[in-house]
Amino acid sequence: MTSWKITLPCTKAEAEAVEAHDVFADWETPPVLLASEPDENRPDEWELVAYVDIAPEAALIAALHALAPSSTSVLPRIEQLADQDWVTLSQQGLEPITAGRFAR
Repeated sequence: MTSWKITLPCTKAEAEAVEAHDVFADWETPPVLLASEPDENRPDEWELVAYVDIAPEAALIAALHALAPSSTSVLPRIEQLADQDWVTLSQQGLEPITAGRFAR
């Protein structure tokens, strides 16, 4: 299944307030949202990232802009993500754990 990543700049305050909003409460399949600080030297410049399973439409972009009103004049960065086995990828860097006589 193809998925999409939509990234918008936002302020720290907007990022911290994302959980309090219910913009997507009525959506059948709401996006997965993530807010992060990409550069610790710019503590007020954050990013709001949304992951969705369908191509982004105007309603989704408008809802994201409602969460990050400081970005209303900015076009979001939209990326189509390749299909990948995320479970295998997430476990690639893990070292085996020894617990007594068992190794895992």
